[in-house]
Amino acid sequence: MNEKYNKDSILLNEILNKKEFNKLRTEEKSMFANISISDEKIKVPMIAESFKIKKVFNDLLDETHERVKKELAELRKKGSAPKVNQKSAPKEKRILVFDETEEKRFLSELRSNAKDPVNRHFSYIHLQSFYYKYRDVDSGYLDECIKYCENDIETLDSLQNAHIATELERIKRLGSYMDKKLVESSVKQIESGFKGNIPAFSRLAIIYEKSKEYGKAVAICDMAIRYYKRWDMETSEFEDRKNKLLDKNK
Repeated sequence: MNEKYNKDSILLNEILNKKEFNKLRTEEKSMFANISISDEKIKVPMIAESFKIKKVFNDLLDETHERVKKELAELRKKGSAPKVNQKSAPKEKRILVFDETEEKRFLSELRSNAKDPVNRHFSYIHLQSFYYKYRDVDSGYLDECIKYCENDIETLDSLQNAHIATELERIKRLGSYMDKKLVESSVKQIESGFKGNIPAFSRLAIIYEKSKEYGKAVAICDMAIRYYKRWDMETSEFEDRKNKLLDKNK
């Protein structure tokens, strides 16, 4: 967080605008300790259900995870890696039952976000993860996962355009309250694009690798590399994956 945002905390209004915040589902909660009003309830927004907030923190965790893996690999080469704890006994495999209610909810959210490229992107991510979870239940669910990954990738340009336009409008509204140099710096950063990782690339590469369709997996890596380079993002994950795939395809 310090490296990416130059601070050790993130304000929620830096992630969600007012319109997005107002769209969050609410639940009535008792919020008062005073016994005379202990039965009173207020509507509390379920912030943890926000796609955008989940995505921001998921990206932070993903990037940290990848960095830790690289650091551990270097430590292993030097023979100074920490010892791994012994694995606990494997858990009993649970039989998954397809959740039709959850599917309907995600599809409904996608329909409601159809004209909003940013929120639509996060809807696609939820559907990708949802259908991938049930890939062993029915091969059709893996096909659905692939479909929404491809839909997401095909609409990345509209995601970038909408993100930049929305953020520039936000800076325009706040500009009169901000230092001129800070405004200029913020505008430059916004125009550099949406820097979030795109899970669809990794998901498709893994799916095609597992099915031994190495050519398709390499093609996805090439797409990811081009996209990340275009927006000045780290590409080593896909370059490394591509090299391993090419070795397998020899």
